[in-house]
Amino acid sequence: ARNLLVQLFVLFEIFHIGNSRSERISVFRLSPLRNPILLLGTLAAMCVWLILAPAWTGAAPGYPLVDRAGRTVTDIVCEGTDVPSRELRELVPQKVGDPLLPGLIRDSIMNLYRTGDYENVTVKGQDEPGGVRILFQLTPRRWLGKIRFEGNLALSNSTLSRQLNLRRDEEILPGRLEENRQRVLDHYAFRGFLDAEVAYLTETGDRRKTDIVFRVREGMRSRVADVRVTGDSGLSRLKVLSIIASMPGQRYDGVILKKDVERLVAHVKKGDHLFPVVEYSWERDPDQENGVIVTFDIRQGDRYILAVETGDARENRKTLKLLRRTFGKARDHEEAVGLADGRIRSRFLDLGYPFSSVEWLDTMDGEVDRRITVTVTTGWQAVFGSINLEGVESLSEQDMIGAFSFKAGDPFVKAQVLDSIERLEDLYQREGYLSAEVTLQPLNFLPEEDGVHAAEIHIFVDEGIRSIVGAMDIEGGIYTEAEIQEMFGLRPQDPFNPDQLETGRQAVADRLSEEGYLYGVVLAADPVYREDGRVDLKIIVQPGPRVHLGSVIILGNVEVKSRIVRLALDMDRGDLLTMDGILEAQRRVYELGVFSSVDIRIVEPEEPSTVKDLIVTLSEGKRYVVNLKLGYGNEDRLRGQASVTNRNLGGMARSLSFGFRFSDIEQIVSFIYEHPWFLERPIDFTSQLSRIEEDRDSYSRDSRFFSMSVRRSLTEKITTLVEYSFEGLDLFDVSPGAILSPEDEGRTDVATIAWDNLYDNRDDLFEPTAGLLGDLKLELTSRYIGSEAEYYGFELSVRQYLTLARKLILAGLARGGIKVPYGQSDEVVISRRFFLGGMNTVRGYDLDTLGPLDDEGDPIGGDHMVNLRFELRVPMYRSLHGVTFLDSGAVWLPKVEPYDDATLRFATGAGIRLTTPVGPLALDYGYKLNPADEDEDKWRVHFSIGHAF
Repeated sequence: ARNLLVQLFVLFEIFHIGNSRSERISVFRLSPLRNPILLLGTLAAMCVWLILAPAWTGAAPGYPLVDRAGRTVTDIVCEGTDVPSRELRELVPQKVGDPLLPGLIRDSIMNLYRTGDYENVTVKGQDEPGGVRILFQLTPRRWLGKIRFEGNLALSNSTLSRQLNLRRDEEILPGRLEENRQRVLDHYAFRGFLDAEVAYLTETGDRRKTDIVFRVREGMRSRVADVRVTGDSGLSRLKVLSIIASMPGQRYDGVILKKDVERLVAHVKKGDHLFPVVEYSWERDPDQENGVIVTFDIRQGDRYILAVETGDARENRKTLKLLRRTFGKARDHEEAVGLADGRIRSRFLDLGYPFSSVEWLDTMDGEVDRRITVTVTTGWQAVFGSINLEGVESLSEQDMIGAFSFKAGDPFVKAQVLDSIERLEDLYQREGYLSAEVTLQPLNFLPEEDGVHAAEIHIFVDEGIRSIVGAMDIEGGIYTEAEIQEMFGLRPQDPFNPDQLETGRQAVADRLSEEGYLYGVVLAADPVYREDGRVDLKIIVQPGPRVHLGSVIILGNVEVKSRIVRLALDMDRGDLLTMDGILEAQRRVYELGVFSSVDIRIVEPEEPSTVKDLIVTLSEGKRYVVNLKLGYGNEDRLRGQASVTNRNLGGMARSLSFGFRFSDIEQIVSFIYEHPWFLERPIDFTSQLSRIEEDRDSYSRDSRFFSMSVRRSLTEKITTLVEYSFEGLDLFDVSPGAILSPEDEGRTDVATIAWDNLYDNRDDLFEPTAGLLGDLKLELTSRYIGSEAEYYGFELSVRQYLTLARKLILAGLARGGIKVPYGQSDEVVISRRFFLGGMNTVRGYDLDTLGPLDDEGDPIGGDHMVNLRFELRVPMYRSLHGVTFLDSGAVWLPKVEPYDDATLRFATGAGIRLTTPVGPLALDYGYKLNPADEDEDKWRVHFSIGHAF
């Protein structure tokens, strides 16, 4: 019956093809109802069709796919577009070798549609020996690739691109293309090309994207034939021409005309006409080819005369400045008055004038002069006096004082008193006094003393009965009663706070989510309040089923392959699905460094299910990144860095950087290759090839450096790294007193294996205020790995940050290291020794000069090192901070006299830090407390601006 209906429908469509009026007429004339011969022929054709036509199915030629349920799937392929086999396996839950399940085929079709890449998805089945072959037929949607412009000479590609609201990878719709064609055409008219023509065409580009080409015929650019002036500004045409840039004979350009309008507005405002209206219009000049007549309509409006009366000459000047600034930035008179009134009132209230008032007088002097007079009646000034509290029995004095945002002697501001009362009420609520009332008594202003009145603050507190938790009826589901109480933070006899119920409910819901119960429900019934202050609670936890991951659909990636995204997600079908796991996966994908945004959401989250799919929506960032930095310091002088990075080699988020750094101390040219998810594991591989030239007081070096390292995050806070490096080291211009072994001069190969472990729980990477950063590094050089110099050693550093009162930050550093030569080396090669002294180690000492020095005063370095630093950072004003510090350190060679002095040298001082548009500025003054030689300079100024590299 189904086949018969389908065939009749096809015949019906044959006799009703076409939509135009002419087509309908021609079909009607051929209709079998009007032609008996045609009618008999049609009936005969229908009989033949019904007998010979094969059965139609929506799934496969020859049989319905559902009829083959349970048969073994031998292969799964796609037609219409290429889908990588790995990606197809992720989108299609039906697996080769498993029995055919129609439900999985349905899910596969849904997943393919969810990618947004296909207009139509159909599936067919084909019998094969041993089972059935599944064929997905995909009709891809058209997506925008590149956008090009042709024929534009006067306007650049970038200028025209800014006029478009098209973005790469959006679906191409005819209406959108026409809209953007008109936008380009309008901009040409705005820039003076009044006869320009713009058309567009489409081409097939890379990865089957559709490229758009806008073809432009610019035509002749119009010229300003004449400038006319209308309005009431009183400006002559000659004066307007002296202000604007669009002179007769100059090119007509809307960009220049907009700036002309700004110039005219600024000129009119100089005459105290604060809200002028300046507009321009144009028309073609009938007497000049490509000529345009520009007309500026200038309406100057009223001239404002602003005055302030406060009774104090100093306050008159400050308030008038505030008034003028507000009127100068406002868009119109009403906005200016509203803003200025609020700011003036707030100013005098904050100064401690509680009874101040502001009056506005708006009068006209003549036809255009508008006089605005602001009169401020300040009344007398008041400060906070004593604070008296009555009825407080349960809270400590320290708790009460912490609730007040003012202290005695501060300017009296009533809003601060009311804010403090709200703080007290919240404090009582948290302690279980739910009916507590905090009332401000009438203010008492004491007689004037030293020109001000002291306001005595009287606050009465009616604490009421304290509410405590009574009986707790808990249905914990998968949790015990004790666990529920722990998560809610409530136990019998605890003070009861209604807000704690919601906090506890959310805590249990978060716990359920962390354990995969995404649709768990936590219910807290209305508390039952008893007369004796006890509050009975009922809590019900319904965890529901655990949720596991189904399919992951990835959207938005064009240049980046889905394969690397899935590796970073590190989520497989059947995994337990938790919100923390989703957020962690989102972080890993973002850390690939190739996406500007990463969003992961559950498909149809409102519908509970044991299996849920995820949609990952990505927005790709720029593939090529150019980095430029400059700085200056009195140790390394002018320094700079430049690099170019391709962040997506092969579509797998691998990066290759070429860069160089320079300063008076060193010059480095480097190639750096980074490979995330090396060997498809959560391991980052990095390889570096560099040429290093270094010039220090004790030595110079020219080296070729190569390294390979693998890094893995063991936990959220712990990272470990293993590195092999090889340095072809050429040492020269070495100070004679610094040569301690043959390797200290000439050519030496140094090969190193290092193991670096990092612990980091700082709250911010750049401006930490709390947390710890620890680093333990072990290294070994040996002839068995290609090294001529041999030593082993370790270095440990710990940085701690603490936030003290009033946003004071205490930062501390403890660092120490030992390097021990062995084998064929008498001492550690000079370029690998420890050096201290300078802005980044011990301030007050020149760079590298703390520790052993030879007879010429050049630093020798050491193989033992200790460095301790403490710094107190004090906020001063906005981006300006002050610091005080105590630095200390020691470098020594325990086996070499007289360089075995391990005395800890101290230096102290102060400095400032300022964030500027060109980078941070640091200025420190360091003073040596116990220098090795009393005759040496005891102070040193360290200066740096710009980023340190």
